Amino acid sequence: MAFVDTGENPIVWIHESDDYAELDLGEPIMEFRLTYQGPLFASKPPDSERQSRLTHMHTVRRHFHEQLQELWKLDSRLRRLATGFTETHDDPTGVTTRVTGLDIIAKIYDTGGIKWIPLVAEDVGVACGLDILFLRHEPKGGIVQSGDLDNRINTLFDALRMPDQKQIPDTVDPAKEPSPFFCLLSNDKLIAEFRVTSDRLLVPSAKPQEDADVHLVIVVRTYITDYEKAHWLMTKPHN
Repeated sequence: MAFVDTGENPIVWIHESDDYAELDLGEPIMEFRLTYQGPLFASKPPDSERQSRLTHMHTVRRHFHEQLQELWKLDSRLRRLATGFTETHDDPTGVTTRVTGLDIIAKIYDTGGIKWIPLVAEDVGVACGLDILFLRHEPKGGIVQSGDLDNRINTLFDALRMPDQKQIPDTVDPAKEPSPFFCLLSNDKLIAEFRVTSDRLLVPSAKPQEDADVHLVIVVRTYITDYEKAHWLMTKPHN
């Protein structure tokens, strides 16, 4: 990761993943924006606060779920995939059942009893790039600390992807979670590149805890990295 420090705001982070460095991503197949306004805490609290952090990440994750659910409704390609039917023969007696594209994806990524629907997943040969406008209150003293920014970006990336079993808070009841649960990534390793521009948030903070508040605008660009996998998702029968 490269941190460009001009001595004043805005500051810029630029990162390109080594996994995609030699791959020509070409033109994005999709571009859209996610937004977030609220607290975003650093990613490395004491062990005693681990569950609190996991709960915080899950709250942010649910915020993005609502936007991604809307995207799947509005984008014609995603809507076709979500509602299109595929025949399958899961029943040993030969009875044919019909499932949607969302059913297929949810079955693949069912974790912790939650049916996850990642938009960007290795199984479908898709990666993404992120361009993040990160507006936040300055730490006391007026100096933007790159370590604090780095840790909060890590929290953001964790909230953008589906969690492993151990990263689901103990308090989460799968029966009360959205079904399916939309998220951006199956794994944050699928972020091929990202750019973070951090600047001052000029909305006054009335309370000390509001110093953790951020305003984010995240431009997401998705790219096909494996055309065979991407084609497979759309055409191959799933038995």
